[in-house]
Amino acid sequence: MEKELLGVYLTEHPLQKYLEKVKDYVSDKIGDFTAEESEGEETVIAGVLTQIRTVQTRRSNETMCFATIEDETARIDMVVFPKLYKEHQSVLIADKPFLVQARVDYRDDRLGLVVNKLMCLEGEIDSQKLSQFIPHQGSGAGFKVVEIPRGTSREILNQMAALFKSNQGSERVRVILPTSAASGPNGNGSVKTMDLPYGVN
Repeated sequence: MEKELLGVYLTEHPLQKYLEKVKDYVSDKIGDFTAEESEGEETVIAGVLTQIRTVQTRRSNETMCFATIEDETARIDMVVFPKLYKEHQSVLIADKPFLVQARVDYRDDRLGLVVNKLMCLEGEIDSQKLSQFIPHQGSGAGFKVVEIPRGTSREILNQMAALFKSNQGSERVRVILPTSAASGPNGNGSVKTMDLPYGVN
């Protein structure tokens, strides 16, 4: 009610209580987007839907929607195409919180989002659905780090990959993998950091 009357929240933004659940996945705040640096980039944001409008496509007469989402910093328009809209239409309602993975678009002098994944944050979080989102590759907070010893055989690596895939869950995993041997300044070689695109148990 306070947002409807005043245009702002005087108390805590309703998104705050959901952010703790998904903080390791949020890569950007809406207010940080710029046409110069953000256009074409893949992003994951958390926000609350403030407006939603459905339309019918001309060619196939399917339903899609245009919506506005906001976080604590700003708001931005986004488009949800028919297939994704059909999967989530029951929860695509104003004032609901969402985790959104999208491509940043810039046209007609305005930034927007073309959504390719979304998940409502109300209720219990589905760890399997959450694991489909790209995690924020920052400092490593919230990740379990697995260091692969240099010289580990391909057979062992394949066994580890199979083990990870067969035990998918909510824990984020960051793998530290050595690359070519003796290529570093001390003859120790370099390493590659890779975040698994799914969580594990």
